[in-house]
Amino acid sequence: MSVYKIFGRTEKSTDPGHKNNEDNYLFMEVSLMNDEKLLLMVVADGMGGLADGDKASTHALEAFLLKMQEKLLSYYMERKFTHYSLTNNAGELVELIREAVIYANQQVYEKADPYVQTGTTLSVAAVLGSYAVVANIGDSPIYYYNKEREEMRLVSRLQTKAEDDVEKGLYRRYSEIYYNNDHILTKSMGRLEMLAGEDIFVDVIGYINPGDMILVGSDGAFGRMQEEEIYEVISRKAEYKVLEQLFARAREDKADDQSAILYKRMEN
Repeated sequence: MSVYKIFGRTEKSTDPGHKNNEDNYLFMEVSLMNDEKLLLMVVADGMGGLADGDKASTHALEAFLLKMQEKLLSYYMERKFTHYSLTNNAGELVELIREAVIYANQQVYEKADPYVQTGTTLSVAAVLGSYAVVANIGDSPIYYYNKEREEMRLVSRLQTKAEDDVEKGLYRRYSEIYYNNDHILTKSMGRLEMLAGEDIFVDVIGYINPGDMILVGSDGAFGRMQEEEIYEVISRKAEYKVLEQLFARAREDKADDQSAILYKRMEN
């Protein structure tokens, strides 16, 4: 059984005109018969500039987790609870998460006021045994810290105009023009009733070892910090101080709502 520490933190924007914290986050552990326990970490960031962002992020979070529980139960019921292990079937967990994100988007769309524009991002890290599945729609990032390599890397895909332009070779990531366009989302939840599977970024991180960390957050949690700067904080600060330090540094760049979850794998 894997042993871990987990920390969560959220703060409302320091902008005096900002009334509600439009972020929502939640982590939960699910017991799966004789499998390892599944840890789900989810962050939803209601889109600034649109209406009811707090409601959209709440609906996304609730719907995703409810669908995950429903699908997990049906998987085991269909297999009569025998000789089946999701721990050994990363591909099936990928499909479960993709289905739950599609359902969550539908719920955000259906529960929205039909006369206003609304939306939210959603980022998920699911840890099971020695691997993790990460998924996202929007620009709320997920980072993975590999202790052995002393490496921090972005493992989600930021679905923004800035990232699309970088892939086209129009300019460099983290350049000034990049930050002029990084707030323009190319994908989000609630914009359309149905999402296609290819709209959702999903990937698998294998062989998570003691000392490794996963960091899931809204974009406001990191501001304009690059991987090297996040690495400096996460590698030098005590775990319980990491999110506080990241938030303080991010506020130097912008005054967004901030929410994040930090996971650290411990020795068994």
